[in-house]
Amino acid sequence: ARSASTNSADFINYNHRGLVVLVNISAVAGDDTFTFTVEGKDPISGTYYQLLQSAALATTGLRVYEVHPQAGAAGGGVTAVANRLVPRTWRVTATYALVGGVADTLTFSVATVLLL
Repeated sequence: ARSASTNSADFINYNHRGLVVLVNISAVAGDDTFTFTVEGKDPISGTYYQLLQSAALATTGLRVYEVHPQAGAAGGGVTAVANRLVPRTWRVTATYALVGGVADTLTFSVATVLLL
């Protein structure tokens, strides 16, 4: 259960073009939300840039996000897509938003699958 923003460690993409990110929210306590973002990392400056961002999430369930240069439209179980290559270094962030003044929690997991 989390009630604060968090970042994954940097992941290294050796030879893949895309990825699938699975966000599974299993419990919600209150009205607070999380927004999940897949970010690439500029190899020179170390600055992160957005590849794909979810809507603000506050309900249980599995969401599927795809980043791939040949990604089709969202649908068929895929929540959102971004037609982009995944860079060498990337990460997933979860950004917490307080709603109503009392810190609540969401319990979630994030899994990724690299695609050729």
